[in-house]
Amino acid sequence: MNMKRTLAMVLAVMMAVSVVGCSSSTSSSGDSSAGSTADSASAGSSSTQTDSTDGSYVNPPGEYPIVNEKISLEVVVGNDGTIIEDLETNGFTAWYEELTNIHIDWNVIVGGSNVVQEKVPLIMASGDLPDILMGGSMSAAELLSYADQGLIIPLDPYFDDYAPNIKKVYEEVQMARDSSLTPDGHVYALNRLVDSFNESMPKRAWIYQPWLDTLGLDMPTTTEEFRTVLEAFRDQDPNGNGLKDEVPFAGSDSSANGEIDSFILNSFLYYDRATYGLELLEDGTVRCNIGSEEYREGLRYLHGLLVDGLLAPETFTQDRNALKALTEGGEVNQLGAVTAFYWGHFTNENGEKGRDKEFVAIPVLKGPEGVQYAYDRGTLMNGQRFEITNACEYPEAAMRWADYFYDADGMMEMGYSVNAGKEGVDWKKADEGVLGIDGEQAKYEYIVAPGQKQNSYWFQLPAYYESADYINSWAANLPSSRKEVFGNAESEAKYLPYSALDKRVAIYFPAPEYATEWTDLQLNMKTTVEKYRAGFIMGDYDLDADWDQYLADLEVSGMERYAELAQILLEQTAAE
Repeated sequence: MNMKRTLAMVLAVMMAVSVVGCSSSTSSSGDSSAGSTADSASAGSSSTQTDSTDGSYVNPPGEYPIVNEKISLEVVVGNDGTIIEDLETNGFTAWYEELTNIHIDWNVIVGGSNVVQEKVPLIMASGDLPDILMGGSMSAAELLSYADQGLIIPLDPYFDDYAPNIKKVYEEVQMARDSSLTPDGHVYALNRLVDSFNESMPKRAWIYQPWLDTLGLDMPTTTEEFRTVLEAFRDQDPNGNGLKDEVPFAGSDSSANGEIDSFILNSFLYYDRATYGLELLEDGTVRCNIGSEEYREGLRYLHGLLVDGLLAPETFTQDRNALKALTEGGEVNQLGAVTAFYWGHFTNENGEKGRDKEFVAIPVLKGPEGVQYAYDRGTLMNGQRFEITNACEYPEAAMRWADYFYDADGMMEMGYSVNAGKEGVDWKKADEGVLGIDGEQAKYEYIVAPGQKQNSYWFQLPAYYESADYINSWAANLPSSRKEVFGNAESEAKYLPYSALDKRVAIYFPAPEYATEWTDLQLNMKTTVEKYRAGFIMGDYDLDADWDQYLADLEVSGMERYAELAQILLEQTAAE
């Protein structure tokens, strides 16, 4: 990763947290092998937990089993059954129990993350706590509340002695620590961390190359050129069926990364939809820019596309299936350009018609004033993936158990990865001459493509870390490898040079004295910004006649205080 990107990742203060649990849970993708870096911790402090153990029952890092006398840990986790069949009979579950001598009593909540986050508060209020919570079971606000009540314990006191892999990641990937530290200076949860260009820059747009070829058009590089291309798509029947059925440009506002504004508005100003316009300036000042003239001009551009029949009004109501109906539903494709993370969100990936391979990424467009930013979130972080509760009698063992998932190559050396499965069954060492995602000799090659329903491993369930080097070392010979190959090639060429990571402001753990005010301000800003953004684009509000009222409503919503408080919280975080 280049120096500019590394410095930018440090400057973009992010606070996300993950959960780490104790007693009965095998989660996460990390690794640990006898003699690998994954398990080189010594004996640790138990001052924050249990009077029944002092850590002496845990074998030194690098030695297995983790404990000589079998123990059990109860783990609460969600599983909807779409990828992992059954955690109790899962192959990795059995293998890891034999390796560690730790049995997991699974308390499985059937359903997705939304179901889990509804039920966990009931569990936490019941007085009958599990040892570990795993897989993204709570919000940041809930985590702080549970920590304040003493229901979950700090994990960082165990890093030095029981979690050498986690400690190493926190030392070498500063954003990992920055995103987990709470205002009291402790870490109460572990995150899922994935370091790749593909995951870091998800706000993309795509265009149907055959239509460009048919009409003799070049790839657009500016907002004006993009409009010209869309006009040609509208008027010149590029799909050749004699019908005026082409949809020049569309998105899916309700789908993650499918919104049109995140791609287009970054050609007019730095724009982060999730923070309602927060921007970190070069002098360290935070401003809220969604009342600026640049923002208004970006909205005016989008409104113009809609009025002229270049942008589908259904963009604000349709889901990804509606986009797929345009690309796959008939004999010919009907969609010219689209905003999405990748082709599988608007076409049938590896479908019979091959449409997914005919859409290509549009580069970051230069706006009328030369603005050209790419949204960049840095290392992908999914927070609250592993927590240990105060009911856990064996927090030291629980930390060593979780530490395995933070050494991806170490897991492969051990022959069984929590995310990739078993050597010789799910994957193998790559044959000589097989190239990896980075174009070099690959280290690993899938036997069975990932992402399918299986019962061999815990695909993306726990807290874990995967470095760019590890991700790039996989063979690029599967259709599923295309996303990462794109990340290394086109994303690096078309998006990374315009990264605006150094402008990003993300605050996940406001100090207690500001928490309520911060939450209220965010809600106020969300209500006002979302109402007017869609309204201005759709024409429900006039960008001239109604602009002053919009600014007045932003003032009532507390925009000035919102930016001021963001500045305070950002400086507090930097001082920790």
